[in-house]
Amino acid sequence: MEGVDVYELERFDELTSVLRYLRGDHGYETAVFDSITGLSQVCMRQVLDDQSAMDASKDPSLPAMRDYGKANELMRQFILESRDLEMNVIFTALERIRTDDETGESQIMPSLTPGVMNTALAQVDVVGWIHVHKSRNKKTKKSKTIRRLLVGPSPFYATKDRLGLYGRYVINPNFTDMVNAIGGKGKEAPEEEED
Repeated sequence: MEGVDVYELERFDELTSVLRYLRGDHGYETAVFDSITGLSQVCMRQVLDDQSAMDASKDPSLPAMRDYGKANELMRQFILESRDLEMNVIFTALERIRTDDETGESQIMPSLTPGVMNTALAQVDVVGWIHVHKSRNKKTKKSKTIRRLLVGPSPFYATKDRLGLYGRYVINPNFTDMVNAIGGKGKEAPEEEED
């Protein structure tokens, strides 16, 4: 993609250098980590590889509770350090259905361990769930397919708009328009769907 630089990391500890670089003078306005679900798997792989390198009897395919704890802490530190960058930071994540054991209610959440997910959800201003939606115009009865980013309250999806800029949905979301709405650069918040 033109105008986009991509860095594919092989080991989680490479993020230390990436974050150090992004704290410096680089000219980038936005960093996208796609996806933190995959990044958490890279983190766990590194924890397991490091443990098996120190202890040959350790099976690198069987994580112990201690391994989960270490991977969770590394991911939480990464999220907190990313939040403090002087730039826009976007995390993407795969989704997962989580069911509350007490209530039996289900919600679609980022596919992360609970500790990492809670940290990620708490540290960002906007959490959205993007999907394709078939919309029908009530007057003309014509249908069209649109992309919708759900950011408003939902009983089924982990969403939020701490900034209060976007309404319930952003229709055909465009990152530039969304950033301009945040920065107050004279643009309105992106279009919201009519019900």
